Amino acid sequence: MYKDDLFESLLMDALTEESEQALQRELAEAEQIEIPERLKGRIADLIAHADEIADRDTDENALQPVQAELTAEQPAGIVEGDPENDGKVIRSLRSRRRKSGRTARQLASAAAAVIVLLAGSFGVRTFMTPKGSAVVMEAEAPAAPAMAEDGAAEMAAETVAEAAAYGSVPTGGAISGAGNAAPAMVEERAAGAPAAPAETVEELAFNKQAKMDAGPEAAREELAMAAADEDSEDAAASTFAASSAAPAAMPDYEAMVTGTAYTISNVNVRQQPDTSAEILAMLEPGTEVSVITQADDEWTEILYEGGLAYINRKYLTEDPDWQAHLRTKNGYANGQKVSLNDGWRYAEFSKIHSGSAVMYTASADRKNIIIGVNAGHGTEGGTSVKTLCHPDGSAKVTGGTTSAGSTSAVAVSSGMSFNDGTPERKVTLAEARILKRKLLAAGYDVLMIREEDDVQLDNVARTVICNNAADCHIAIHWDGDGLSYDKGCFYMSVPDGIKHFDNVAAVWQESERLGNSLISGLSAAGSKIMGDGYMDMDLTQTTYSSIPSVDIELGNQSSDHSEAVLERLADGLVAGINKFYGF
Repeated sequence: MYKDDLFESLLMDALTEESEQALQRELAEAEQIEIPERLKGRIADLIAHADEIADRDTDENALQPVQAELTAEQPAGIVEGDPENDGKVIRSLRSRRRKSGRTARQLASAAAAVIVLLAGSFGVRTFMTPKGSAVVMEAEAPAAPAMAEDGAAEMAAETVAEAAAYGSVPTGGAISGAGNAAPAMVEERAAGAPAAPAETVEELAFNKQAKMDAGPEAAREELAMAAADEDSEDAAASTFAASSAAPAAMPDYEAMVTGTAYTISNVNVRQQPDTSAEILAMLEPGTEVSVITQADDEWTEILYEGGLAYINRKYLTEDPDWQAHLRTKNGYANGQKVSLNDGWRYAEFSKIHSGSAVMYTASADRKNIIIGVNAGHGTEGGTSVKTLCHPDGSAKVTGGTTSAGSTSAVAVSSGMSFNDGTPERKVTLAEARILKRKLLAAGYDVLMIREEDDVQLDNVARTVICNNAADCHIAIHWDGDGLSYDKGCFYMSVPDGIKHFDNVAAVWQESERLGNSLISGLSAAGSKIMGDGYMDMDLTQTTYSSIPSVDIELGNQSSDHSEAVLERLADGLVAGINKFYGF
């Protein structure tokens, strides 16, 4: 906030209770600098002045010595203002004071703050709360001319006059500390900035005599108006007695806590209830937070590191066991194991099925869509057992790991090794874990077929489990083609020779739409795509599927499989899944 804007808001907002908390938050957000030692005494004088004036009785004659001292102590650079405008400022202040019920103490504190603020035009921005605490900030640029245009000096003087009209300004030298604050700040700036041009000093020259002449008359007028506002001398005495209390401490936010909530996702803690506000921290799922209140329909106000902060309420729950209570649309709990059910169609064709998949539920922005994520390979003993290529026992129509014309294939192949010797099964698992994390964050539930180096589920079992517990099935692979270069990503499309199987006929078009969506997402994320992005292949996964199902090949043995690349590939896959489901 620039000084001219701050002046207006500080002068006016100091008189309203509801603005104090917002002003204190603004001060807390600001980047503070160390207050020079020689300025601390001046600031202390101002704070003491604010404390002292509430205890002092005076009459209309008090304004004369105050005016005299104020005009005598003001540095060059303070301008004579427009009396008509000054009168408007005084009337506005008086009106605000009446409406808010603020005491003379806060009014005088605001006046002191304005005087310090005037000194800020010489290179130091000074903020003071209505309670008397001060923060000195680096100024963005000298602002004396701008403040002159705004009549800031006159507002300061007339604010003191307003305080005097309510019997609040001391007649002695208490104000001199404020009056002398500006020269100290001028000295602070002088070492590092050029002097103001001569014409600026002349333009800002203070007309002392005019202020002396106008001051007493203005004070008497304001005193009469103020007296008319008071119901009785007893009411005035009560107001002044209340104003003599010690400045209020910072709110005890811990005492305002009304309950506890728990985060249900990775969620940002923000300084204000707005998605554009500064992020203070990111909390992990399951973090306990202390709730103060519901700020509005969207935001919850919480206690964070001794102060106020905000979290979008849709990421909070009052249930400490929320994760255990989440359920997928087909009834699976978060973390529940999903094993092959003998009654499921095609389950009888599986030869290795002692292992289990695991279901994970999204905690926020839930889409109620379950993605089957199958990290290819990773079944010990899978190459020593064979299963039927097709449920009806017919032969394969294309080659691959198993040649065309074969009626059975290894239950789970071991996969290839990358050029650096890394087994494919380790990279597919790493990619599946990243994809799981991103899918959950996007609101999808995830059925993880393999979470460890080994899972005792063959390709038939993996496919049948997905058929019955997921909405789609994505198997992750890299191609072992022997090429010395990275040929890019593609998916295994459905060959014409198997489209007549009843289960394949029902879903093959959706499977290819899913494949094309994945390729589109990968391409948009910057991944290399092989040719048109697909290759026909007769796979066990395809011929046993009854839901959209895709084997996605994310490159070959020459591909980069660093963590950064795996993250990018997962981003592309999520984008493709979003496209497929219309998000």
